[in-house]
Amino acid sequence: MVWLSIHIFPVITMAAYLAAAIRLVAFRRQGFNRKPLYAITASLLVGLLMCGAIEILLFSPPVNPAQCAIALVFAVAAVRSKGNVAAMMRGGR
Repeated sequence: MVWLSIHIFPVITMAAYLAAAIRLVAFRRQGFNRKPLYAITASLLVGLLMCGAIEILLFSPPVNPAQCAIALVFAVAAVRSKGNVAAMMRGGR
């Protein structure tokens, strides 16, 4: 279990952060209204996700399984909603 927490969990967490951030950046708002609250929320999320990925890459802090699971759940939500933050906040597509 020590080997997993030192080597595998940080890589999976960093990949999930990057996948979610890239999906949020790649959102196309075809036909959707632009709402300032959702735009600010998306910008903050992308910034936080990128900071988390860079922190893991440069400083290699210990990553526990719960943090890895949360990152994976968020990445799946971002991919399922096709990067639409409003749909992620509502819980639907």
